[in-house]
Amino acid sequence: MKYRKKILSLMVLLGLFFGAYFVYQFYKTFFWDNTKFEEKVAFVHIYEDDSFDDLLNKLSPLLISTNDFTAAAVKKGYKTRIKQGKFAIKKGSSNNDVINSLRSKSLIVRVTFNNQERIQNLAGRVAQQIAPDSLTLLNAFLDPIFLKFLFFSLSGRINRQTWWYCQFFLVFLGVLTLVPVSYLLTSLDFDKLQVEKFVSFFFFLLSALSI
Repeated sequence: MKYRKKILSLMVLLGLFFGAYFVYQFYKTFFWDNTKFEEKVAFVHIYEDDSFDDLLNKLSPLLISTNDFTAAAVKKGYKTRIKQGKFAIKKGSSNNDVINSLRSKSLIVRVTFNNQERIQNLAGRVAQQIAPDSLTLLNAFLDPIFLKFLFFSLSGRINRQTWWYCQFFLVFLGVLTLVPVSYLLTSLDFDKLQVEKFVSFFFFLLSALSI
């Protein structure tokens, strides 16, 4: 009888031990803080051709355990359904929070650059902030169809025929705008000198735009 009680007690203890271990692993995998960066928010860029291993390499400097993250990603079905974009991970996030952030809507990428001396410098500066590399951007910038749309050719010269069309459009638009505005100013009891000053300024502005 005592022997059976000892076996039963041992089985209960083992059950409690394995149950506690399971609960510990479950909470550790899904709900414990798994971040190790000091900033309030860290950003992750996932590109179109990135695999899950590429994502782990990017998350490695940010997470305490990529193994726990992988286990959570497998359980939640994220490993095979990663999406591209820019995502924010808050400090103190659990693996569950991280996966939810990576599944959420991608953040808007704001591209900023100052004056660049050459188009190659511009391509390099922009490539630091978005997914395409500088060579891809440079080829897009120098695409003949794109340059023609901007009235330029590969030599940097303006397409003269398109330029004249643009000038005609500006003059036509200016006349259509000037006539009703002049009539409105006159109806509002503006004197003739003020109307003439406005017309002169308008033509000066139109000339500046058509240079």
